[in-house]
Amino acid sequence: MQVSDDVTLGLSFLGSNMITDDGTTALVQAAFAVLTKKLDESAIYGSAALGEVDPAALKQMYHALTAVILEGAKRNLDADVACAPLEEAGVPEARINAFSTLYGKCLGMLREILFSAGFNYPHVVDAQWRLDYVIKDSNLEKIDEIHYAVALITENGGDFEDELLAGNPATLDGIVKLGSEASSSHVGNGTGRKVEFTCSREQLEDLVITLRDATKQMERIIEDE
Repeated sequence: MQVSDDVTLGLSFLGSNMITDDGTTALVQAAFAVLTKKLDESAIYGSAALGEVDPAALKQMYHALTAVILEGAKRNLDADVACAPLEEAGVPEARINAFSTLYGKCLGMLREILFSAGFNYPHVVDAQWRLDYVIKDSNLEKIDEIHYAVALITENGGDFEDELLAGNPATLDGIVKLGSEASSSHVGNGTGRKVEFTCSREQLEDLVITLRDATKQMERIIEDE
């Protein structure tokens, strides 16, 4: 798992004598408690167990921990993989074990919280399409073109931006860029949405090529990990 230089710096503080073993345990417990909504973040900086730690360093350590926890939970990484940045930053094994134990216990809850918070866009579970022969447009001009009417069935993962929930059927550019012309309506029991748009054959081919490129890029990222 790749982390930023700031996160690496914070983790290196966690492995130094800036903080004791007991202080590390308290900070790790506090970080998980905050992320699972059992503790307010302000309580960390008033903790007696962390009172001897430099406030600036403490803040750096806390944010480094939360960054690793959230990234691991978002990607559903197991404890060994999630602990890798701590190991690379030189955090002692005993302190890593304290992190690993709590990470394993809290992973399921963290993923539920992330999921309910809507950090991700809905994922496509089905697609519907039909061909429409357009004779004239709203200006009564003759067109005589074939258009594709496409509906992407999505579910869960969070809501689109408000501007995606109103207006006319989206153009292809609008749906690919999550633009303001997209429209959607609830389907089923409200856990999914139907996103509809119309496009020409050329535009649909462009969309397919874009999606294939995105798929290849994701495969490369996964392979690199």
